[in-house]
Parts: sequence; structure tokens; C-alpha cells
Amino acid sequence: ISNLVSNSSTFHTKTSFSQKKYLTRKSQKHQPRCRIIRCTPASVTSALYLKDSRRLMNLREDTVGQILSYGNVYPGSRVLVFESTLGVLTG
Repeated sequence: ISNLVSNSSTFHTKTSFSQKKYLTRKSQKHQPRCRIIRCTPASVTSALYLKDSRRLMNLREDTVGQILSYGNVYPGSRVLVFESTLGVLTG
């Protein structure tokens, strides 16, 4: 962003408010941003679904919840699982 400011011919002629506005716009456009969230089964399923839903067999997070509920799966239970959805059900 400092390179953009130094290469701009009109930056120094702007008011301080316009300079701040210019800097915020350029930082939003050019700086990489990331958001860190807690890793839960729902967030993993939704991230994989957004990335490539075909590899996940088009299973949304609510569908995974229904499968686990219908199978009477609860924390600490011992179950045998055969699946081909990238380990989402066993994960």
C-alpha cells in the first residue's frame, strides 16, 4: 500500500479525510484477510461442501446431522461406519 501511495500523483493533494478513505479502500482491496473460526463438525462440513460438494456426495451439514441421528450415534458410542465422504461422518 505504501507503494501505491508513493506512486499516486494526487495523494498528497487530497484532504486528510480523503487520504484516510483512500488508504482504507486500498487496504481492503490489496491486503489478504482471513477469519479464524472454531473447528466443529458443522464448520468442516460446510467448508468442504463449499469447496467441492461432489466429493462430499452433496451432503450438507443438516443431512450429516440427520444421518447421525437416524443411526443413533452419540458421543462415546461405538459404531461401525463405511463411508466415502472424505471422513466427514467419522471425523
